[in-house]
Amino acid sequence: MARLPTPGSDTGVWGIVLNDFLQQSLTNTGALKSDALTSAGALTSSQKGAANGIASLNSSAQVPTSQLA
Repeated sequence: MARLPTPGSDTGVWGIVLNDFLQQSLTNTGALKSDALTSAGALTSSQKGAANGIASLNSSAQVPTSQLA
């Protein structure tokens, strides 16, 4: 399991620890992995207006009545 470096106790290996931590959510080029957000529990734009997702807003910045219970 990856972890963040511990100040004062990772002398000489802090780079290895930090890179291992970052590789959990980043590709080798430094881009965000495609599943990094959803595996962390974040909601995505595809869940906008969907059941069990997040409500969308109309032009008046209000939740449309069709999305209300």
